[in-house]
Amino acid sequence: MDQVSNAIHYGYTASANNSLTDVRLLRITDIQNNRVNWETVPGYEIDTHKLNSYALNNNDLLIALKGGTIGKSYLAENLTLKAVFASYLIRIVPNNLIFPKYLKLYADSSLY
Repeated sequence: MDQVSNAIHYGYTASANNSLTDVRLLRITDIQNNRVNWETVPGYEIDTHKLNSYALNNNDLLIALKGGTIGKSYLAENLTLKAVFASYLIRIVPNNLIFPKYLKLYADSSLY
């Protein structure tokens, strides 16, 4: 996997809090039709060290690893807020040898 990715991380297990908005906790259920309505994504209280480890960045590819949505993917683009990704998601950080949108297309294909 190092041919296409700098890192692969499992998501963070945490409870969401709808009253918080500084850092959002992106869950599988928040991803619908390759989009996220960030206004409905709940917040989460997280310390700085953990935020640095689980922060979602532009061009990160998230893939659902369990349940009825296994294989569902989302490419983070145009992020304007702080977010972490929840458990049941795996983050793939593409390296500079591959275009993130190409990796997303592959994840959505029957070849994957």
